[in-house]
Amino acid sequence: MIGEHQVHSTIFDAEFQQPVYRCILRALSYPGTLCVLPRGELPVATGFPVHVVLSALVDEIVSLYSDSQEGTADLVSQAFVRASGVSTADVQSADFIVASGQTFSLGNQTPICGTLYRPDASATIILHCDALATAPSGSATSGSATSCSAPAGSATLFEITGPGVQSTNRFAASGLVREWMDARDGWCARYPMGVDLLLLDRHNMVGLPRTASIRIVTR
Repeated sequence: MIGEHQVHSTIFDAEFQQPVYRCILRALSYPGTLCVLPRGELPVATGFPVHVVLSALVDEIVSLYSDSQEGTADLVSQAFVRASGVSTADVQSADFIVASGQTFSLGNQTPICGTLYRPDASATIILHCDALATAPSGSATSGSATSCSAPAGSATLFEITGPGVQSTNRFAASGLVREWMDARDGWCARYPMGVDLLLLDRHNMVGLPRTASIRIVTR
């Protein structure tokens, strides 16, 4: 179960967090490009990507909302919350939101989108997907994942344009419903206000900042 993965103290070490943070920056700088998550020497059971990525982003100063649906394990364990010191909040006030990409669970709730004066005072949404993969027709970027195979199961192909993309980038995702992208379009409609998205599977990350234009190519 997702929430039962132990929280290894290694993920809070600076030597571990630095490459994770660089990976996050690379993903957001080159939207639609797969970036391989650093694992270091972590045991498989400890390297669950949500905890790994959050370890480089949250502390006692920021707040976190983790979606928990009936019959499923929590995406963020209580052990992680205690170890990181992050405070919990609701969707409309959380700095970071973690949810499953398989179901759009926020309903009519709107995350923080910042203001014209402080567009950076907005939420980052982290979505856990079944699988992510580069698409053969996408443009390559240094530091991207080498795998180009399509994810197993029903996958959606996305085409990304905008700052940080030379022409277009394409990636495929399974376990990511369209409602998340429709909601994201609404939240980012009044740029520079908006939200930034990070998509994760067990090994990779894709960044979708508010500056990126997203088109669904096929489903």
